[in-house]
Amino acid sequence: MRDLIVRDLELEAKQFVFEQSSKTEATFTVGTLVIFIDNRFYELNNLKKVDQRLVRSIESCKLDLRRFGAKFTANSSRPYFLGHEQEDVVKHRK
Repeated sequence: MRDLIVRDLELEAKQFVFEQSSKTEATFTVGTLVIFIDNRFYELNNLKKVDQRLVRSIESCKLDLRRFGAKFTANSSRPYFLGHEQEDVVKHRK
């Protein structure tokens, strides 16, 4: 039974990563995955969280992401909202 819960949680985590990383805004972090896994673990097992310890560490979730096929690349795009570039940036580019 425990193995089934672990597999279900892993599948849900993969789905969560896929959905979050498919969004156009860059809000997904490893911390987001850690919180998702922590919350779902307690929900699936009908437990109450009594301390601040996490079920999976950030380092473990980074390894999970690599196992899921995630690639960590530098974000080379400039920080601006589409269609709302600052005038000085536009001038500098010209």
